[in-house]
Amino acid sequence: MGKIAVTDGILVEKQNGPPIFAGSLTVLYPGPAVVSPVTTKWSSGLLLWPGLTTGTISGKAAMTIDNLIQEMQDLKTLEATFLAGKLEKKHDYWNKVTTIQQLLVKVPELKAADYEKYKAEVEASVATIKTFQAERERRYIAMKEQMHYNQVQIEKELEPLEVSFRTFQEDPSQKPDIDYFNTINRLAKRIQTVRPLENEVRESLTARVTTILSTLDEQRQAAREQRIQESEAVRSAVQAKIDAAMLALTSAPDERKQTAYDEFFAIMEALKSELDSETMVKKHVDSLWKYWKKVKEDAKDLLTTLYTTNYEQLTADIDAFVARLETIDNPKEAVNQYKAIQKKAIAAVIKRRQKDKVFKRFKEIWTTIQTRFESHYQEMEAQRKYRDEQRQKEQERRSSEKDRQSDQLREQLAIHEEAVVRLKADIKVSKSETFIRKAEEVLMVQEQMIAEIQKKLSRVGTSEDKPSRK
Repeated sequence: MGKIAVTDGILVEKQNGPPIFAGSLTVLYPGPAVVSPVTTKWSSGLLLWPGLTTGTISGKAAMTIDNLIQEMQDLKTLEATFLAGKLEKKHDYWNKVTTIQQLLVKVPELKAADYEKYKAEVEASVATIKTFQAERERRYIAMKEQMHYNQVQIEKELEPLEVSFRTFQEDPSQKPDIDYFNTINRLAKRIQTVRPLENEVRESLTARVTTILSTLDEQRQAAREQRIQESEAVRSAVQAKIDAAMLALTSAPDERKQTAYDEFFAIMEALKSELDSETMVKKHVDSLWKYWKKVKEDAKDLLTTLYTTNYEQLTADIDAFVARLETIDNPKEAVNQYKAIQKKAIAAVIKRRQKDKVFKRFKEIWTTIQTRFESHYQEMEAQRKYRDEQRQKEQERRSSEKDRQSDQLREQLAIHEEAVVRLKADIKVSKSETFIRKAEEVLMVQEQMIAEIQKKLSRVGTSEDKPSRK
């Protein structure tokens, strides 16, 4: 059996559990071999040693003042660790206090003054720790009250949000506005940051807010996907109109190209109001505007190319006509070709300033034609004047003849009208039926002759009724 020889130490009663040993001891290991003694210092701990299963304590039990000083230093270290909140086993401190209190009465050479000093230090340390624990308890109670207050305040804010959430689920026509989302998001952040709050309560509140946010987020995502689909349908429809306008432009025949371009740009201008449709999302609006601008620029490029091509072709045709004009001897042929090329220029799809240049050149060409065929035109002008003079003379002759015939007819008309007046007067006063009958027959003949003469007068006319054509 092993032997534990106490060279300098003391057994100390603990508050609970087996006694502990303080002091120095020599341990002799059992066994046949001779082993040197091992000495160790224990400030506190169970009376155990590695390799020993049983043992006895022998020797004197004495404690020096140095050992008491070391115990006091250990107490201060435990106190500092306790106050820092880093002492995992709080009973280590109180065991140390009990050990020192027992040592104070068992150290033989301890003077009364030192006893009072160490006793006061121990009592001061205990008072400090008790004050610290009381403050910790007060803070704990305050913290629990604050936890409850924080929970109540958050639930007061969360409950109306949950009521609104249930309304949104029951009535799809009711939708959360931006203020609702801002409020619940702020509350979600507050739940994570508010201190103090029980972990279980924080997790429960977080779950309730997360349920609302995740549900609304899923609904918003579904609504957004539906809106994107509707937006895509609108975008495709408007783009189809743009494509149709471009197709009509490119497929238009040459003779109505200018009209086709005018119609195209009118359609594109009208489509601008559809590019900002509220049923489209921003990316579709931006995409459609970009496409609209590109198609319009492409049309402008095509129009510029068409203007350039037509102008160059028209200029070449005019140059060719000017070159041919030198070889044309027939003025009529020259004028006919001039009119033909001029008609082509009028129908040509070119820019306004290009057309102005072309017609300015036509004036120059016409002047050239007139200069070259001046004698021909002078002869034609003389013939025209002669024809006009002859026509005037004929009209004057015919006018004089008509006047003569008209005068004769008027004389005859006056004679017949006078006869009619006399016959009517005679019939009125006559009492002879035979005379009246014959007079009425003559009167009827006279009226017929008057009607005939009036017809002739209307056909003949006079120089005053129908002026001659100049």
